[in-house]
Amino acid sequence: MKKKVLGILLVVAMTLQNGTGIVMAEVTNEQPPAPATSESEDYQGDVIDYPDKNLWFDTTVYGGFMNAYEIVKNNGDDTFDIDSFINSELGELTFERIKDELCVLGDNQWGSDTVINQWKEKGIIEEIHNPEDEKNVYLTFVSDYMMEDGNEEKYPLVIDYHGGGGSLFESIDHGFVHISYDNKFIVACPEVDGTKTAYAEENLESLIDELVEQGYPVDESRIYLVGHSMGGIASLYGSLLHSDKIAAIGISGCSGYFGTTMNFDTSLTEEMYSNANPVPMYLQIGTCDNNQWPFKEDVLNGVNSWLKLDGCKEAIASDDNILGFEADEVYEEQIDGTTYTFGDFNDEAGNNMVKFAAVEGLPHWVSPSYSAIAWEFMKSYSRSEDGTLLKDGNPV
Repeated sequence: MKKKVLGILLVVAMTLQNGTGIVMAEVTNEQPPAPATSESEDYQGDVIDYPDKNLWFDTTVYGGFMNAYEIVKNNGDDTFDIDSFINSELGELTFERIKDELCVLGDNQWGSDTVINQWKEKGIIEEIHNPEDEKNVYLTFVSDYMMEDGNEEKYPLVIDYHGGGGSLFESIDHGFVHISYDNKFIVACPEVDGTKTAYAEENLESLIDELVEQGYPVDESRIYLVGHSMGGIASLYGSLLHSDKIAAIGISGCSGYFGTTMNFDTSLTEEMYSNANPVPMYLQIGTCDNNQWPFKEDVLNGVNSWLKLDGCKEAIASDDNILGFEADEVYEEQIDGTTYTFGDFNDEAGNNMVKFAAVEGLPHWVSPSYSAIAWEFMKSYSRSEDGTLLKDGNPV
């Protein structure tokens, strides 16, 4: 495929309502001198190369587009200590991932050699599609071996929605692009606005059709939706509307959408549930999320509608674990230098249809292992031609 001509990224700082996306810092045109490092007093390299991790958070490093320190700080609740987070293993791993996005923003070019080569060196081909159409622009990331002559294999497609107020580049730090080469799946990152529900309803099928028409080797039985915050909402909504096509979803920071306290233009209605097929779901929340944690009663009621759709028992409120509700199995694992508390819900046949995770110390952000855990959960699910949900090739 031919490389597309890439446009210029204009980053617009926004303050989001209802805490449904990343809170952006104020944009400034000032250009203070680059901060010093242990190697040089006037280091001017790309932010991704700064040896001092604290410089990754400094607006001045990449021309004043974003202040990552303030962004993450503002997405934590009253218990969140940004300075302790920066110096924790969880914080270091989180910002190691974010550097990839900041490199893009700081370079201020969608198609710069820095950005393109960053993925090319990893065997991943990055392309931008419809750059002049702000409602239909999207990125694709496909491994080079998938496009080799004579390769007729089909590969899963992960559609990754960014959060409110962000751009399609925000999806990069969700981590699915990073693990796509080894796990053999294609990633598409749409640029969307508003509450994302309209995009999921109107543009999802056309995006899939366009990728297939352009020659991407998409396995249409294995299409997954993922995303953080408002991007997670798009995944929820889109998967219900297209439950005959979407095999599973893996989402982060959007539990509030199950409740009644957040005012969006569209909600998950009983009619939508009644017309939908079961959709396996992984949902991750940080315990320092300023809007989504802990689960409130109205949220739990909404969660139970999804559990019913997936043939699982109800989640009953409980103080016995950090999740705040009972599950078929509740267990802890040490990941990313912190504690993940998982809650699994299974259907009558024992299939793990819904998995929750509470990540200790994480604000309204994705965790470093979000993509890997979500993919491990989703990958065994697929759809037959008639929309039947399959697990490991067998009907659920």
